[in-house]
Amino acid sequence: MQKKHSWTRRDFIAKPAAFLAASQLLKPSGLLFAEPSTPAPAATKKIITRTLGRTGFSLPIVSMGEPANDNPGIVRRAYELGIRHFDTAALYQGGKNEVLLGNAIKDMGVRKDVIMASKIEVMQQGKTVDPALAGPQLKTSFEAGLKRLQTDYLDILYLHNVDDLSVVAMEGLLQALTDLKKQGRIRAIGISMHHAEPVLKEVVRLGVYDVVLFPFNYSMATDQGLLAAIESAHKSGVGIVAMKTTAGNFGQTGGLPGVSRGAPPSGPPSGQAGGPTGGQAGSPQGFGPGGRLGVSGATRTALLKWVLRHDMVATLLSEFGTYDHIEQNFSVAYDLAYTDDEKKVLADKKLIASIEFCHQCSQCKGSCPNGADIPTLMRTHMYALQYYPGTGHPHETLASIPAGRGLEACSNCDSCSASCAWTVNIPRKINQLQAWQKIVQA
Repeated sequence: MQKKHSWTRRDFIAKPAAFLAASQLLKPSGLLFAEPSTPAPAATKKIITRTLGRTGFSLPIVSMGEPANDNPGIVRRAYELGIRHFDTAALYQGGKNEVLLGNAIKDMGVRKDVIMASKIEVMQQGKTVDPALAGPQLKTSFEAGLKRLQTDYLDILYLHNVDDLSVVAMEGLLQALTDLKKQGRIRAIGISMHHAEPVLKEVVRLGVYDVVLFPFNYSMATDQGLLAAIESAHKSGVGIVAMKTTAGNFGQTGGLPGVSRGAPPSGPPSGQAGGPTGGQAGSPQGFGPGGRLGVSGATRTALLKWVLRHDMVATLLSEFGTYDHIEQNFSVAYDLAYTDDEKKVLADKKLIASIEFCHQCSQCKGSCPNGADIPTLMRTHMYALQYYPGTGHPHETLASIPAGRGLEACSNCDSCSASCAWTVNIPRKINQLQAWQKIVQA
């Protein structure tokens, strides 16, 4: 078998099944839909809802965003518990995630009862966006997404993963989005990013975007600039949706405080057949979803509650690797008061340092003599070894890096001189990512 392979987005989309079978990263799911199950244990309590800025959408404070989900039963169970906002993207699984979500929503017959959001990436592999073509290309991608989702409108359409301020304000894109909103094809205009502070300031200045989606978690507790930007956007009427709220499931092999290797996939409630996202316990190096690394119960709920105790956050996108994760994560939607165990978690002075969450601030780039795209490599590490091991999501992210700025930029270095302004040990994570790449290419 070929030992080396240069991943491109086209490679991954064209041959996902072949890759996954060869690398043993993902086993097929045996469940099409979970049968109707018992109500949530907290059914007698009231779900906390908030209004998503000027959109007027009233949403439970916990929503679903699972790029690696291949199981419609997860969508059904999330809806049964009370989740009403479902997020996907054209990029996720080469469009298959949109298909899965669209099929699930249609099968349940609940399209009018849910808020569906999707995203379109206008920047690929760092290439400059042509302002003259950006608008038409976005509309073409939008129409293709509607077909996959089996709907004639979207509640929220995001520009996906935009950190370039010139793209945020690009006239052709803003005009296309505004046209779609006037036509009733989309109800709200959104933008997602990984380095939020500068983009949020531009969003407030422009006054066009209705919703923003960005990472927000406990590791950012001391980032006063970000907190001020979020508050400003909230006050201007922009709806705030948080992602990566458990700080990238910061567990790693070898262990950190509050972290353990994921348990084998649990089945749906009430003894129903089938299981969640494919994968089995004992997958190589914990890379299969069944071996997904993640924060323990009290740590997970403490981190989620910390985010939601900021009233400016309307809802957070939660990833569900198992049915147990749905039950656990959605439990915070009923009560945001900390338990004694959760208070102990957040009182640990070593917690933020142990999280090592990359803020995507790009301050590290100047410390790399080879010009590696360290922020995107750190996101790839998070997806490959923490959030979505055993799936195609890390490969999609790695393939988005321009040639010469990915791991190949690190291949001839005896030691890594890159440094982080926050708490990330960049050299160690680069080494781990290189080891992961060797395993999946073997």
